[in-house]
Amino acid sequence: MRITLRIGIASAVVAVSAGMPWALHRHAQLELRASRDALAQQASRLSLLVQENQHLADLVANASPPVTEEQLRELLRLRNEKRWLAEQTNRLERLLEEENQQNTRLAFGTSVSSQLSPD
Repeated sequence: MRITLRIGIASAVVAVSAGMPWALHRHAQLELRASRDALAQQASRLSLLVQENQHLADLVANASPPVTEEQLRELLRLRNEKRWLAEQTNRLERLLEEENQQNTRLAFGTSVSSQLSPD
């Protein structure tokens, strides 16, 4: 019985020894497949990022150049001048309206006084 037990143990050791390389090879293949899939996903994302980066770079390249300090001062000067001209226009309109009212009063007052005068 001892010999049978030893033969059984030896057979088990031989079987495990023969099956171990196959199991290790299979495990390595599964890990490589998972790594390959992960790399493919990363490559796909990288491709999308490269396209988006190129699109953004094109937008920046086609954008108008930044405003210089001199241009900004000129813009502020022109805005102030526009505001001043608008104020002057409004003032002129008020003065013209007042003048029209006075002319209307004078014309009305003259016609009434000429009708009332003894001449």
